[in-house]
Amino acid sequence: FPNPSQDNGNLQLSLKKKEHVIVSLTDLNGRVVKELANGEMTEGDHTIQFSTAELASGMYLVTVDDGTMKQVKKLAVQH
Repeated sequence: FPNPSQDNGNLQLSLKKKEHVIVSLTDLNGRVVKELANGEMTEGDHTIQFSTAELASGMYLVTVDDGTMKQVKKLAVQH
């Protein structure tokens, strides 16, 4: 995703096998402000497109959880 993001972002992820994946966007207080994905994803590469236009400018955390591993990255939103 572009960082900082102004209106839209793209998150790319690659799965080695079919898994249930939850991708969420949280503020720095831990509140989920947007759920980007929640469901089964097949093996291979995936792109999740999302809008940040409705979010206030600031720092957010993008969390990808596949049940066995959780990955967190920072995202700056700037309008």
